[in-house]
Formats: sequence, C-alpha cells, structure tokens
Amino acid sequence: MGYMKNYMLNLDKDIIFMINGLRESDFNKILKEAFKESVDFTFANKGRQLVKIIKSIPELIKLSSKCLKNIKIEDYKNILNIPKNILFKSRDIIKEKYVGFNNLTFKEKKEKIVNLLLYSLMVLITAGGKDLEGGVPDLDIKFFGIGGHRNIFFHSIIIGFILEFSFRFLLKIVQKSKEYGQLPNNKFWNSMYELSLKEDILIEGAWMGLSLHFLRDANIFSERVKPYSGIKGKSMNFHKSLFATNGLISGIFGIKNKEKN
Repeated sequence: MGYMKNYMLNLDKDIIFMINGLRESDFNKILKEAFKESVDFTFANKGRQLVKIIKSIPELIKLSSKCLKNIKIEDYKNILNIPKNILFKSRDIIKEKYVGFNNLTFKEKKEKIVNLLLYSLMVLITAGGKDLEGGVPDLDIKFFGIGGHRNIFFHSIIIGFILEFSFRFLLKIVQKSKEYGQLPNNKFWNSMYELSLKEDILIEGAWMGLSLHFLRDANIFSERVKPYSGIKGKSMNFHKSLFATNGLISGIFGIKNKEKN
C-alpha cells in the first residue's frame, strides 16, 4: 500500500513537472483543444445521431403499427422465418468481416487487433470489470461514502464528459512534453505517449464502459432498483428510466467512428 501511495505521488509530481514545462500559449491551446474535441467528438457529432434517433421513434412506431394492421394470416409464415433470416444475415456479415481482415497486410492486422484490445480493456476498466461492479461510476463511494453511492454526478453522462475532457487534456500534455523532450523517461509515461496516439479509441471504450455500468444499474428486468442518492420523492420507474437513459446515451457516444478506426 505504501508503495502504491509513493507511486501515485510520483505520478502527481511528473504531471506537475510536465505542466510547468509548458509555455502559457501551449497550455491554453491544449486546454482549448481538449474541451473543443470533447464537445465536437461526443456531443456535436454523436449528439446529432441521438437527436435523429429520438425524432424517428414516433414515425417508426406509426409505420410499425400500420404494417402490423395490414399483415395477412398467410404473411405470418414469413414472420416466423425472420429469426432464420437474421441468422443467415449475421453469418454473411461475419464471413465478410473475416475475409476483409484476411485481406489486410500484417501491419494492418496488428493495428486492428491492438485497437480492439485497447477498446475492450478501456470498456472493462471504466465499467468495473466483467461483473460491472466498481469502475469509474462507483468512485462516488470514495468521495461521498456508501450513503452517497449512485450519486447523479458519477452515474450520468456528466462523469463521462469530465472523464473524456481530463483524458484528452492529460494525453495532449504528454504529447507536447514528448515534443519538448521533457517527458519523464520511464515505462509508464512512454506507454502513455503510445496510448495518446490512440486517443479516440480509448475515449470510445470509456463511454461504452459507462453505458454498460449504467444499464446494469438500471436493473430493467426487476421491479426494484437501488435509486439515485439525493433524488427523493421519485418512483422506481423514474430511477430506472434515468439510469437507462444515461446508459443508452453513453452507448451512442461510445459507438466507434468508422472514419477513425
């Protein structure tokens, strides 16, 4: 435990050292870019997708209802074939992906695998491992105690945006310090520099991890759910919906950007 405290203290000193080594203009630029990219990458680009999805829901329901009314008895035979068709379609998609992967160069294959591993690792770290317990959202216990668990600040997209901004800010400082030749010379910071070149993949993984954690906390298929702390006088359905909504939005923010990956 003492070793870990000293290690974290050294990291704090390293970060302060790197920040102090920046020119004021560089620091302000990094701050501005980290904030702008967080807004553009997540809320501006993927927020538009979310708005489109929400706007399309009433029309989708209307069309589905209309189609169901017009279905004849003999058409139900075709409906029963839908699972089979989905299975065949999935098989074709997997085959197409496999062929596409095999056609890549060895370097491109390694890049794909590394990207997938980093993305998956970030999902697990943020979500809290395979059981989705702990992770970033449950840090509220450390700050507010068990009575403050499921705090709205830590269990909503608010923490996602703060996490994204902080991560982008730190990685840009690492890149600039490397450029200045002031990056601390050890395995940790050298690894951080390599990770900074995969910035967007890590951010996407973090959002997806938050999504899985929030959806688990929503406990959708149960009658009860552990409610948000500090929000009183609301029904169980309200708390479920709030958890689920934050989970779905985080999931949309975590969808991979094909142009970059």
